[in-house]
This record gives sequence, structure tokens and C-alpha cells, in this order.
Amino acid sequence: MSKTIKRVLWSLVAIALIVSLSLPQYFYLKGLDDVPENRDPLSELSIPTSVSQAYWRYIGGAGEPKMEPKNPYEFLFDFFVLVASDDNDYRWTAEYDLLSWAARSVMFREKFSGDWHLSNASALIWISRNWTVDETIATVLQTDYFGHGFRGIDEAAVGYFGRSLERISEAETVYLLVITPGPSRRDPWCNPSTHSEIFSSNAARIGLDVEYDSIEVLRAPLDACRDSN
Repeated sequence: MSKTIKRVLWSLVAIALIVSLSLPQYFYLKGLDDVPENRDPLSELSIPTSVSQAYWRYIGGAGEPKMEPKNPYEFLFDFFVLVASDDNDYRWTAEYDLLSWAARSVMFREKFSGDWHLSNASALIWISRNWTVDETIATVLQTDYFGHGFRGIDEAAVGYFGRSLERISEAETVYLLVITPGPSRRDPWCNPSTHSEIFSSNAARIGLDVEYDSIEVLRAPLDACRDSN
């Protein structure tokens, strides 16, 4: 093989390497173009430490809540590990769960028409670099919907328990958290059997020794279950 051919081959290899290394950053910036300009965290209402820690445990975290800045390369690696895993119990870390919910909350701030998956991933990476873990938890918990018009966990605490967020227990926090993935199906007033089952399994998972019926909840309004949430 002549020297000229070798140089051409090495040049092609170098170009391919540069392109492959540049693509993750390129797609991150491309996705970021479609992320709403309003990317500020909702930090006007602080979340009590007890509630933040209960939420962190609920999503599978251990110790104090923490969040490290991500980059497109790290995100892709973690994503492919998730996809390639043969372990049915494998899941993203609590950190990624938190960031995923935060990214969704930002994406829903405006009507969206681009590539959802790409922009959502870009939003996740951007948030990890620009928000603190406390701001991220606060934004998620104040954006979540808890049914019956209760937007944010502070409204839900008053609505279901008649008490401020600072005065609810860890068990009561989990009682609220299990509602958000499906407020209609998991409605504690209108579908108590489903909510009870999901609450009990999550309470056991995080080591909470509490009976469902021991949690005192306000009586549902008379018309609470007539219409959808």
C-alpha cells in the first residue's frame, strides 16, 4: 500500500472520528433550539427538607438529594446502558428520574412542534447544568398535577389533608406522590382501592411502616367524583 493511500485512509479515519465526536454536541444544541426560552426554575416556593427527602426516597434515591451536571456524551452512554440492559429491574437513577420530570415541566410551558425526544433530552442536560437539585425538586413538585384542580404539592396538601406542606408527614407525602403519574386512575377519593394498592407497594419499597387506613384525609366534596379530574 502506497504512502498516498495510507494518508488518505488515515485522513478519512480522522474525519470520521471528528464527525462522530461532534454529533452528540450538535444534536444537543439542535434540540435546545426548540426548548422554550423560559427555562427558569420555579423557586418562589421552597419545599420543606422533609418533603424533598421523602420525594428523593420515593424515586429511588439514597442519602441526600444530589444532581451532577450532564453532557451529551454521558447522557448517550447512560441511555444505551439502559436500552442494552437485560435486567428487567434496571432503571435510570433517581437523579435521571428527577431530571426527566423537570425537563417535561419545561417542555410543557409552550406549545411544541419539534422533535420531542431530542428536545426533551437537551432540556434534561441543560437543567442539570443550570439548576440546583433543590430548584429542580421544587419545580417538579410545584408543576405536578394531583387531581381535583390541585396543581402543585402545596395545593394538594391543603386539598387532601387541610394542612400546609410543612405539616405533613413522610407517609402523607408519599400518599400524594403516588397520585401524579395518573391522577384519575390513582385518585384517593374516587378510586381508593387503586390508590391504596399503589401507595402500600411504594411505602413498603421505601421502608415505610404505615397502614393506609391510618392516614387521615379530608372527606371528598359531594361532586368530587361526578366528572373526570
